[in-house]
Amino acid sequence: MTPILRAALTALLAAALPVLPIGAAAQETAEDKPAPPAAEAALNPLNALGADSLSAFRDRPLFTPSRRAPQPPAAVQAEPEPEPETATAPPPAPQPNLRLAGVIEGPDETVAVVEDMGSNTVSQLRLGDMLDGWLVTAIDSASLRLTLGEQEGEYRLFDPNQAARPKQHSDE
Repeated sequence: MTPILRAALTALLAAALPVLPIGAAAQETAEDKPAPPAAEAALNPLNALGADSLSAFRDRPLFTPSRRAPQPPAAVQAEPEPEPETATAPPPAPQPNLRLAGVIEGPDETVAVVEDMGSNTVSQLRLGDMLDGWLVTAIDSASLRLTLGEQEGEYRLFDPNQAARPKQHSDE
């Protein structure tokens, strides 16, 4: 700021100070006394006009480049909430088609020898093993128990209810 400009501003401020009200008393007088209607009209020339005569300002907005009123926002339809999918449990795994062929009891563990009737394969199962999702929960000298959730399957050695498997003959 140049010295001349600084001196001019100081002189202007010194001249205006006696005219300006100072402190809270000036605020109270300005707030307590409303401006007379003629003074308001003098400060705002649009105040004398009625709201109906100002419709052009609403219909053709001054600060919109196209001078067209913006379209009202489209009513947003709330999307229907999707129905919660019921948690359908997958169908339980079918009980394995096994035949208990034998039980081997050792000093440390017991092993069940089973034959898969579908694939004609023989396998050994120990306590805690999994077979097609089924858990081996018990092996004793004459039976094997498998569980899957609440389902339980028991296989017995020499089960009289199990149909005898036909033997395949080889042509010799």
